[in-house]
Amino acid sequence: MVPCLDRPTAADADLAQPPPPPSTGRLEKANSKTWLPASTRARRRTLSSETDEHFALTVEHVAIFLVGDHTLITVKPSSEDDASIWQAVHRRVASTYSKVRHNDANFLLYSVLDVIVDQMTGVMDDVRSYLMHLEQQLDTLLHRFDIETLRDVHSELGQLPRVIKPTRDVLKSLLASRDLPDTTKAYLRDVHDHLNHILDEIEWQFQMCKSMTEEYRDAKATQTNYVVYVLTIVTTVFLPAQFLTGVYGMNFGISTMVGDWVAYLWMVAAAATFCLLHFVTAPFGRHTSSAWGPTLNNRLGWFVMEVPSLVIMARAWWLFVSDRESNFVWLPFALWTAHYWNRAVVFPLRIKSTPKRMPVVVVAAAIGFNLVNATLNATYLLSTEAMYSSAWLHHPRTLTGLALFLIGMSINVTTDNHLISLRSNGSTGYSIPRGFLFEYVTCANLFGECIEWTGFAIATWNLAGLSFMIWTWANLVPRAASHHAWCVNEFKDYPINRRRIIPFVY
Repeated sequence: MVPCLDRPTAADADLAQPPPPPSTGRLEKANSKTWLPASTRARRRTLSSETDEHFALTVEHVAIFLVGDHTLITVKPSSEDDASIWQAVHRRVASTYSKVRHNDANFLLYSVLDVIVDQMTGVMDDVRSYLMHLEQQLDTLLHRFDIETLRDVHSELGQLPRVIKPTRDVLKSLLASRDLPDTTKAYLRDVHDHLNHILDEIEWQFQMCKSMTEEYRDAKATQTNYVVYVLTIVTTVFLPAQFLTGVYGMNFGISTMVGDWVAYLWMVAAAATFCLLHFVTAPFGRHTSSAWGPTLNNRLGWFVMEVPSLVIMARAWWLFVSDRESNFVWLPFALWTAHYWNRAVVFPLRIKSTPKRMPVVVVAAAIGFNLVNATLNATYLLSTEAMYSSAWLHHPRTLTGLALFLIGMSINVTTDNHLISLRSNGSTGYSIPRGFLFEYVTCANLFGECIEWTGFAIATWNLAGLSFMIWTWANLVPRAASHHAWCVNEFKDYPINRRRIIPFVY
């Protein structure tokens, strides 16, 4: 049995059927010098790499009878390409100095087997070329590569060892026989070695198929991960609207979120975060590392994680506050919206693009925080809107809170501008900020934000505002400590009198 490259058609559909069982390699002696070895025959066709037809290897059965010293009989099924094997043998016989003409039938047996094995080698060369073509296709098409073609090759290659090994076993039996002269055996050993080489080639092609399959699977896995990544981002962007629909579709008068226990639990979570951040450095900016997993562009990250607060408060304002003229509940909504408009839209557009990216896990955590925090504050404001009257607006506590909010926001925006200006020349490195509050603290921008939300809590005077103030300090104070420690280690000339976040205190 021998493999040949073929494209099955209606005319040769019978050849594409499973071949008859290969010989077991056993030699049956008919008389003192008769063997019936199972041999092979390969029909060679050029394997076109430009066609999308089904790949197939076909095999044919060739029976060879060696009778005595002078008679060799071959039997094989008729096919359209019968002449090729015999033409090769005839060329050897026709040569003037042909060894076939000067030796007995034993040498003719070797010649037939040698031609058949040579055709096997040609088939394997064609398969190798076809695999090389598939490898180029895989590199070019990658995700659009037709993996079924590669599976066809792998499946067809799997048939070859059980076709070739019996032929090799027959040759091994011939080499062990005492009825063949040693001179003929020397030639048969060469054929035997060629068969071993073909089996090695098949093993190499198997490994190549396996390697290409793994490469394809890796590419598909990467593509799937990217699709999931994009879908996660899209879902995250639209999550605030979905959350808003669910929450604000309820009656705020009986909402369970109005209960003070939610605010108290939120404060407990802030305390836990404060403790955690003393052991884990929040991966913002210079503290980002690959250990935190997939990352986002900094600008996109800031927008995605801050926009839920903007959307929730703005939507609540539009639905429930915009038509109220009898109280001043709109003022806390306006302050909140102004801050998050700057943080979610203006700030990302102004920061310089740097190689630093933002971990997706940080963005996801911030989205979760903003969904809960904005909803909690909106619920409290709407549930207690009656208290935000003219008397509330003119109360010294409210005026103090509003003043602190405006001062804090002014500090936050001014220091952000100062930090952004440090990279106005296109630099992506870090430098020591100087001037304004940076002469007193390392994280003046974070200090401004803490003052801002402290003022908001004083002005609104409810548990939701208090919980947000506690969260702000619990989150930003440990971050300021980590940032200050990094600056002290990074810059040898860093001012030793600077505090972390609170001037003259901490």
